[in-house]
Amino acid sequence: MMNLQNVYAERLQDLKKLVDPIESRYKDEEARLQAARNLSNLIKECQRATLPASERETVLAECATYDRWLREKIQVQDSQPKNIDRRSTRSTHDE
Repeated sequence: MMNLQNVYAERLQDLKKLVDPIESRYKDEEARLQAARNLSNLIKECQRATLPASERETVLAECATYDRWLREKIQVQDSQPKNIDRRSTRSTHDE
């Protein structure tokens, strides 16, 4: 009977190793999507802002830069397998 409990406990651990990264990625993805929406909304707000002509071109250029960066990061994140924990593959130099 004790041997059977050990087998079940080992199998449970194996399943947790498989499921935990997926669950973690799901939670991270929900937070990432919300952050991406927030940044996208901020970019749109800045693009529509009434600014002096001297500042408008600079602001629009910065908005375009951040919008490109956001789209690139989303594409990279979306291309990763669902069972990879993104936190362990995140670059510390990623800006």
